[in-house]
Amino acid sequence: METGLDSQVDLVEELEDLSQEEREKIREMHREVEGRLAKVNESVQKHVRFFAEAEQGLEDFVARSPQMKSHVYAMADKYEVPAALVFAVMYFESRFDVNARKGGMSGLGQISPATWTEFKKKSGYSAEELKVMDLMDPEVNVEVVAWYLGKQAKALDFKPSFVAGFAQVYEAYHGGLGGYRNLQKFRWREGEAENENFNIPAGYRDVTFSQYGITIEDYEDYAEVSGRMGRDVQRLTRLYEDALWNINSEEAKKIEAKEGQAKLLTSNNN
Repeated sequence: METGLDSQVDLVEELEDLSQEEREKIREMHREVEGRLAKVNESVQKHVRFFAEAEQGLEDFVARSPQMKSHVYAMADKYEVPAALVFAVMYFESRFDVNARKGGMSGLGQISPATWTEFKKKSGYSAEELKVMDLMDPEVNVEVVAWYLGKQAKALDFKPSFVAGFAQVYEAYHGGLGGYRNLQKFRWREGEAENENFNIPAGYRDVTFSQYGITIEDYEDYAEVSGRMGRDVQRLTRLYEDALWNINSEEAKKIEAKEGQAKLLTSNNN
């Protein structure tokens, strides 16, 4: 029976029979494989750090603003979207920074001027009520996030229980419904999609997304980045479902303990 040592000996003998050029090609292939493995390992480590930081970020945000947690739940219920998805989008977009501003986007959910204008037209609030609303008010921003997610989910006919749809709902949130449909056309195209042109949205060309190791040079790059972002938000939503359950359970235990102490004090006083 051939042993592992026998196999190694056979391999060495085979390598000795190779020319210098053939040996160099093998070394080059080995270096290439090592390089790819290093990139994969780096990517995995980045994702591990991202989700660990995201979980801690949620705990810190809720601890700083218990009333905001209640508000997120209320808005998620109002617009029929999972609270975990609202939290996930806010972390992904702003890392829970209530003062975040970037490229015209504002607040926790990085709401665009166009989305804010649409909300004011279609949310059902009166002109008087809208006058006192400020998009940089965290509670208002949270409501717009939940409203827009709910709007996109309904347009795509995704139900809150349809977990696989979280990625697509986020893509529609991030790039708009038209942008999402273009992405789907591109992904399901046949050949060159009958020569249909797909244009990179404004502001994305030549942008590097270091977490994915991609610089957007064409629409295919953009579609890849968008898909990865959607999948990350989906994973983050699932993580937050568990994290919020733990947070809520701990809070319930503390309330129960306080109520028990109060009853004991009342009993002793009597």
